[in-house]
Parts: sequence; structure tokens; C-alpha cells
Amino acid sequence: MRGNTAYTDKSVADGGGIAVGNGSLTLSRVEVSDNAAEAPNGSAFGGGIESSYPTTLINTTVASNRAATSGGGVDIGSALLTLVNATISGNTAGSGGEGDIFLFGGASAALANTLRALTGH
Repeated sequence: MRGNTAYTDKSVADGGGIAVGNGSLTLSRVEVSDNAAEAPNGSAFGGGIESSYPTTLINTTVASNRAATSGGGVDIGSALLTLVNATISGNTAGSGGEGDIFLFGGASAALANTLRALTGH
């Protein structure tokens, strides 16, 4: 999944690469890169992946994505994010939160053999 933009002139844009509307998401051997979530008149979350459902990334790279507000790489709300042999790196976010991974609303993460390069907003 590469080079997509979720853009709206409304209040919210979610998931530049992937937005999970219902159910769980499992990706294996996938690259999610160079995607964006943009909303000039509001908030934009999850430049690479946005989900409020269980999300599992196996042998997957999430890199060089951007979100105007939070979760430049991965934005997870109220669910479990599981990363196995994953790389989350080089993602950026604007005013609201973490560049690579943003967990909110009671979300949690389980990691195994995972690289998260420290990037900022």
C-alpha cells in the first residue's frame, strides 16, 4: 500500500493507507509507506493505518507515512495492536500525537522482535 492520501475538507480524515471501519485487520509481509491523512479544516489520524479494532502486523513495515494530527504510522483506539517482526519507522504527525504509533482510548500494544525507530512529531 503506497502513495495514497485520505483527504477531506470536512472535520476528520482517517487512514491514509488503510482505514479499518469494522472487524480486525491482519497484515503479513506488507509494506505500508508514503501515505497521508490530511484534513486542512479538521483532524487527520493514521497516515499509514487507522483502526479501532484488533490489528496485527507480521513481517510488515510501516514507514514514511504522515498524519496531520496523530499516529503518522499507526493510530489505534480502544484495541490491541500486535507487532511481530515489524518495522515502524520514519512516520510523522502534526499537532496531536506520536509520529510512529499513537495509542488512545485504552488501546495497548504487544511487540515481539519489532523495531520502532524513534521519530517525533
